[in-house]
Amino acid sequence: MSPSPLHGPHSVRIVCLLGLTFGLALLAGFPGCALPPPTGGSHAPPSPAARPATTPTGGSLLPGWPGVWVRVVSPPTIPYRASALGVAGHHVGIAFENTTRGHLELGELRVTFSARREGVEFPCRPLVGAAGGEREPTRLRPFEGHVFERDLDCQLTLPGRYVLGVKLSLGGATPIALPALPIDVEARGERAPQPHPGVPGLWAMTAGDKNARALSAEGFARGGYAVVVALVNGGPRALELRTARVLFRVTRVGTPLPCMDEPVALHPPPTLGPGQAHFERVPVTCVMNKPGTYDIDSALVVDQDPRELAMGRTRVTVGADPTVVFPPRAY
Repeated sequence: MSPSPLHGPHSVRIVCLLGLTFGLALLAGFPGCALPPPTGGSHAPPSPAARPATTPTGGSLLPGWPGVWVRVVSPPTIPYRASALGVAGHHVGIAFENTTRGHLELGELRVTFSARREGVEFPCRPLVGAAGGEREPTRLRPFEGHVFERDLDCQLTLPGRYVLGVKLSLGGATPIALPALPIDVEARGERAPQPHPGVPGLWAMTAGDKNARALSAEGFARGGYAVVVALVNGGPRALELRTARVLFRVTRVGTPLPCMDEPVALHPPPTLGPGQAHFERVPVTCVMNKPGTYDIDSALVVDQDPRELAMGRTRVTVGADPTVVFPPRAY
């Protein structure tokens, strides 16, 4: 019987050639063989051996992270919600795309937003974590992408165009600034802040619950129903509001004569900085003691200008049925 071709002196050469060929394939980035994580820590960028292998779908290269593309995802227009005195429940996506053959160790992703309207910065909460507290991946496989959602936790209290700045931090590393994103906050309908004609930069509006129970005069005097007054400085200079008062006119729909409240003094801070807002809950003492629909018209008076600024109308349905369960009062 002749010896097997896999035995003898030639077999060593065959095995060595196979091993050399397989090793070179690995060094060349043989498909399906992921490179080990970077040695620079859990938040280090991919190593030079993990250069881009695919074309990204959009965005820009993440500075300091070769082959990692990122883009900010948001609708260009979002609605202004009068009931929230701003924008509520809006999420911004941070889309990552790993175009390398290596694993991408992200660590925890933290995002900081900034918002500017007509050159005026509006406050945002720093270092926003995962939206809704959901668990997110801390590692992306080769050629994998993921969109990380974050709450837009900024006080966008006025309609208009905002320039949204985005900075992200991976695993506690130095924050990285991404390209700015323009967003239009659009007022839909009549319920929106109004600019004061005599005080540049001052905007105001009111918001209130749409439902209430019928109360006695004593009940309304104790603050049985209230609206929230919002004063916003949309200008580049600080505003001094020494005295500010709000007037209420309450009319039952279908009747000609309104109930006039006495002017109610507001208590804003002595100085309202650019982009800042003051919110104050103000009781409406006009009696709404009969079931029906009522309109509450609000106006602002400040010491700088004697003219009244109409802040909008709140329509309230007053019910007397004790079996009706009202939602928790928002204001």
